[in-house]
Order: sequence, then C-alpha cells, then structure tokens
Amino acid sequence: MNEQITNLIENVSNETINRFFKHKISSYYEDSENYDYLLKEAEFAKFSDIEKLGQAEFENADDLLVFSAKYSGNLSERSSKKQQYEIAKKVLREDFKDGAIFVFYDNEGRFRFSFLRKNYGDKTQKFTPWRRFTYFVNPENTNKTFVSRIDKCNFTNLDVIQEAFSVEPLSEQFYKDLSHWYFAALLEVDFPNDTKIDEMKNKTNAMIRLITRLIFVWFMKQKKLIPDDLFDKDKIDELINYQDKTGSTYYKAILQNLFFATLNIPIDKGRKFVNRQPGVQVFYRYKRFIKNEDLFFELMDKIPYLNGGLFENLDIVKPEEKIEIRVDCFSDRRDNETRISVPDNLFFGEHNADISKFYESETKVTVTGIIDLLKRYDFTIDENTPYDMEVALDPELLGLVFENLLASYNPETESTARKESGSFYTPRVVVDYMIEESLVNYLNNKTEYDYEKLKLLVSNTDSQPFETETEKKNIVEILSNIKILDPACGSGAFPMGALQKLVHVLAKLDSDNTIWYKIQKEIAIRDTATAYDIGDGEERKMRLKIIEDAFEKGINDPDYARKLFLIENCMYGVDIQPIAMQISKLRFFISLLVDQKPDIKRDNFGI
Repeated sequence: MNEQITNLIENVSNETINRFFKHKISSYYEDSENYDYLLKEAEFAKFSDIEKLGQAEFENADDLLVFSAKYSGNLSERSSKKQQYEIAKKVLREDFKDGAIFVFYDNEGRFRFSFLRKNYGDKTQKFTPWRRFTYFVNPENTNKTFVSRIDKCNFTNLDVIQEAFSVEPLSEQFYKDLSHWYFAALLEVDFPNDTKIDEMKNKTNAMIRLITRLIFVWFMKQKKLIPDDLFDKDKIDELINYQDKTGSTYYKAILQNLFFATLNIPIDKGRKFVNRQPGVQVFYRYKRFIKNEDLFFELMDKIPYLNGGLFENLDIVKPEEKIEIRVDCFSDRRDNETRISVPDNLFFGEHNADISKFYESETKVTVTGIIDLLKRYDFTIDENTPYDMEVALDPELLGLVFENLLASYNPETESTARKESGSFYTPRVVVDYMIEESLVNYLNNKTEYDYEKLKLLVSNTDSQPFETETEKKNIVEILSNIKILDPACGSGAFPMGALQKLVHVLAKLDSDNTIWYKIQKEIAIRDTATAYDIGDGEERKMRLKIIEDAFEKGINDPDYARKLFLIENCMYGVDIQPIAMQISKLRFFISLLVDQKPDIKRDNFGI
C-alpha cells in the first residue's frame, strides 16, 4: 500500500486528497472553487465546504474533476447517502465534465469516495443520468477492497477508473470463496433425513438454507439489529462451552437459538429456557452448552422479531399424533444430539479440504470459516441499481448465491440443477430496461399522456415533466393500483427492480408523500367498509394506525411508506422453488429495514 493512500485513509483532508491525485494522475492540477451557495435547502444543513479541488485531462480527451465536502454528523455506510448524490449532481450542473470524484468526509475521518460519470449510452438522448460508484471508508476498518482496487488503479482514463469501482469482481471473488466453503461443508455436515430424500440433496438443501439465513443475518448486523458479539470468536468463547458431542456447539447454541427462537418468535412469546416440552418450539434450547447465561440474554434481547419465513423451524413434532419429522433438528433431546452435525471449524479459522468430488480437476483448497469469510468483505443493505452502485456486497447477493449454488451440483443426474429448475439470474441492466419500457407503455395506455414525457418521468434522471397537480395525482393513483406479477420470480430480480423503479417515480411526482398518504388512507377506508370489518371499525382503526406510523416524520425515511404499500398492494411473485420465494421476500424485508430507524423504546424496537 503506497504512502498516499495510507495518508488519505488515516487523515482525509483537502491536502491529502490533492496529494493522492497528484501522485496518481500526471495531468492533475489544483483548481479551487467553492459551491456552498448551492446548499440552500434545509436537507443539506449538515454539509459545508463544498470545494472543487482540482481537475485532470486524459489523453483521450476525457476530463475528471475532484471535489470534497464536509459533513457535520457521523458518516456511516448509509447516512445522508441520497443527499450526497443530490449535492454531487447539483455541483456538476454548474461545472460539467465527463466524470468526477467526490469525497464526503466527517470529523472522525470516515468518508465516501464516489466516482460519478454521465451514462452516455445513446448519444442522441437529451437527458442522461449520472451513474455513481462508491466506496465507504472507515479508518477503523481494514478497507481491504478500497485499498486493493484503488491502489492498483492507474487512473489513465475514465473507463479504467470505472473498472476500479466495479462491483462484479468483488461478487465473483466472494462467490468463489463461498463455493469452496460450501463444497467442503457438504463433506463434513450431517442433517436428519426423515423426509427420505436423496442424502446429498438433503445436505445441499440444508446448507443453502443455512447460507441464506446467515447472509440475511449479516445484512441485519449492518443495520445494528444483531450484535457483532455473536460473531466474535473471543466473545463466543466466553459464552459457550464447546461440549456438543459432534463438535457443533456454535451452530446449535448460538445460530439455532438465533434463527428459530429469537428472529422467528415474538419478543413476548418466548426468549427463555424451559424444561423440555415436545412439540413446543418457541423457547431457547441447549442450556447445557451456555456457560454465561447473562451474556447470552444480554445479546439476544437486543434483537427484534422479524416474522420472515426463512427462520421458521421446519421440524414437525406432534407427540399426541406420534409424528416426529426432523429437518432442522432444533432439539434438546440427548438422543437427537448426534443426528445433526455442523462443526465449529466451519465458522471460524481455516482448514484444508479436498473438494475434487465436486470439480472435474482435483482440487485441494484452504477453506476459511464462513464467519471469518464474511468479515473479509464489505456489505451494504441498500440494493444497488444500475445508476447507483456501492462497491460492497448488497442483498442481490442472496439471489446470486442461491441460484449459483443451486446450479453447482445435482447428485441424481450429475448435471446442473440450474438447467433442470430453470434458475437463471437476470442482470440489473436488463431488468431496469424491461421494467422501464413496460411501465412507460402501461402509463401511456392508462393516461394517453405524451409518451416522451412518460419516458422522461420513468428514466433515472431527476427530470420530472408533469407540472400540474391533476397530472401528478392521476399518475400516483394509477401506480397505487398497479399489479405487477412475476410468474417465475426466482429470488426476486424483477420484483425488486420494479419496486425500485416505482419508488423512484413516486419520489419524483410526490416528494413529500402528500398524495400517497391520502390515497393509502382512502384505500384503507374503502377496504374496511365491508362485512369483514370486525368489532365496530376495529379493523379500520388498526389499518389507519399502520398508515399513520408508516408516514410519521422523523421515524422512517419517506421511501419506507412508498415501499410498504407497494409491497402490500401491488407486488406478486410465484416460483417452483420454496427457498427462492423466501429469498425474494427477504430482499423486500431488507428494503424496508433500510428505511426504518430502530428505536429501543418502541415495540419490537420499531421494526
């Protein structure tokens, strides 16, 4: 790592930014100009010192501008992310070049390092959106990806710079590391097979569920909804005694209790150890493996209930009917202890594995425990779009991992399961194009408004061509009643793309949610004006309370109310793969979590 990037991370300032670019680009020169006059709106009150620091011209005639800005709060992966994008676009309307670097930093040395570039595409287009690619850098972290990619970038032209901000290599490397772990794990784990399916298929299903559950938990951890200590080996050593007969204490005592008795159970229904009650699956198990109960409850009590489906315990236990079918095998019975084995070494540390069984060529690899593997990478809970990319692993990863692992090995036919199940992941740019074209034509048929104006409305630019309140209200009402169905939705690429597009359009038309709020109230009143409304309007009161909470200012981001009622009323999906449906739902769950502000004083922490 060279001295300039070290200085940038350890002491971000206009001086170290300029020094970094002088070192990287021979044609770079300082050219200072202040743009604070652009920040008149209250939403930008925490930003100051918007400065152009310098510029460079490359041999292919591309130009690059470099800007910095100070933020008075504490920057995080997501704080003021939208405002930073808006500020950048405001500045670039004043001083336009082909591309720009913006560095937003706070008093603690955290900063967002963003590259913006015009999406030229069709040169004849009058309006083209800026594309933003971003690293979030915290001097307390390793910043491994940022250091590696930016340090190696030679900054010779905008294409080279954009490649250094590309997410694809990061996702490919993560999948490679994860697939090695997955295949090694298949050789070590055991799960009950009471459903009598092929033994290897039983293991692959169980491991894909485990990976999906764990990655979703990792995204929750980014939102501070699950304590880091549950994945800290030193803390875990204080917490458990490693006495499980199969060497699977961490999986059973920590992860199973987290999945099935915390995330899947309302706070007031369980969350305690009780004597064994066959068929009752709401309480914590494995008390014999917990050596510090106070610490265990301290950590678990900070976690909200999600009701997300993926964390449902799949065991079917009905003693009165003499039925016992173990799938997850979440059981305190000693005779079940050896029926499930997910060894501790699969979570922490490194070990060697021969995974040649799953590859054409002989492959012996060093496998990193999945917790340590996840810690190597940066994650963001925001879904990336083709026009705003965080250089980190985002929730789309759930779908990519599932559909690639599903394709990786089929023990019955030794062919790819992807071909048999029809599982193919559609790239974001294709999703965005298809949704944009479909939505423009849908609105054109519904309104007969000018096609080009509708195309501009749906585009990823900031332009909003509809000026009258009547036009705006009409389109918002149409969108509130739209029905979008993906009959083979897989893990949610199209529904999620459609949600992002609809939220974007609603924000353009109705930035303060005034129209959207009135429509949701009208829908609630209409839908509860029927025979099923219970007990003197109680159903209506409950629905209206949900609406009031969703729109409450200062509690949730405005996009939360847009997403919540679009998901509830407009989005539909079907798929032959049950776990794909769970992943699809979980991505929508995460999209709501992004725009919620947890509050420990509210029921279920406001989630």
